[in-house]
Amino acid sequence: LGPLFVAAHLTPGAGPRHMAVHPDGQLYVAGELDSRVYVLSWDAEQARAVPVADAAASGHDGPNHPGEIALSPDGERVYVSNRGADTIATFEITGGGTGLRRIAEIPCGGAWPRHFALTDGHIVVANQQSAELSSLRLNDAGVPEDTGYRLSVDDPACVLPV
Repeated sequence: LGPLFVAAHLTPGAGPRHMAVHPDGQLYVAGELDSRVYVLSWDAEQARAVPVADAAASGHDGPNHPGEIALSPDGERVYVSNRGADTIATFEITGGGTGLRRIAEIPCGGAWPRHFALTDGHIVVANQQSAELSSLRLNDAGVPEDTGYRLSVDDPACVLPV
């Protein structure tokens, strides 16, 4: 598609951080400041994204700042890292791509999950404040489960599969 510039108006104070693009044209945006996940529908004629739904990124009671957001390879799930709650939330995509339903939220295996990568049935999480990578296996329902595997890495901020 080439460069994609998205014109959209989210709730003031949302703090859009990262975006995942569905092959069908929906956009999923992590709101870092308001701890929400937004669903936007792409309007090609107007060259803009129209917000159609949003959901809380976490069920955590305290401060939370979503970081990374990613779409499952089959396009049926959205994953969001939650810094503060220290979790990975799994959302089911509903309504033909226009809705989200949080189906799981599990500990990320460390502190401050700044970034993660989906790779071959796993999520590898860069836990910045605990200085380690953690490995979560995706079960048959596409929900992460902690494997207990950790790798010490000073200040990990990003995970890129090779």
